[in-house]
Amino acid sequence: VDWTYEMLRYAFSWNEDSADKAMKYVVNPSDAETVSESQLLDILLLSILTEKDEVERTSAMVFLEEHGHGLVFEYSRLHKVYFVLDNILGSPVDGQSMTYSLKSQVLVTYTTLLIQFNCFETDVARFEGFVDLLYSIAKNTNTSADRILRVYACECLHELESWYPGLLFP
Repeated sequence: VDWTYEMLRYAFSWNEDSADKAMKYVVNPSDAETVSESQLLDILLLSILTEKDEVERTSAMVFLEEHGHGLVFEYSRLHKVYFVLDNILGSPVDGQSMTYSLKSQVLVTYTTLLIQFNCFETDVARFEGFVDLLYSIAKNTNTSADRILRVYACECLHELESWYPGLLFP
C-alpha cells in the first residue's frame, strides 16, 4: 500500500496543520522519523483522541476504516483501536471537543471495523456489547439534541443486520 499517497490525500483535506504533519512524517521523513504501519496507527489514534479539529478527527477515522486491514495486523492493535473508540463514546458531549457528529462517526468506524475483522465470530462479547450500545442509543428518544446520534445508531444496526441476517430478531 502506498501510504504516502493515502496520508496526503487525507491530510490535505483536513487543514494546514495536518498538511504540515503529513509533509514532515510522510513526504520528508528523516531516517529516525520514517513511519511504519504500526507508527501510523498510533498517529491516527492520537489524532482521533486529542486533536481539537473535528474534521481532522473524523478524517482519521475514515482513513482507519478504509485501511484497517493494512494498519491493524494483530488483535492487540485492534483492541487498542476499540479502546480509543470506546473512550470517545463514553465521553460527555460538550459541543466543542466532543460533539454528537463526532460520536456518530465513531459509531460508523466501530461498525466498519467489527465487520472488517469479523468480530461476530472472533470477538462475540465486544460485538454483542456494541449492538447493545446501539440499541440503547436508538431507544433513548427523550431528548432531541442527540437525534443525529440515534439516526446513526439505527443505520449501524441496519448495516450489521445486512451483514449478519437475523441479528436483530430474537
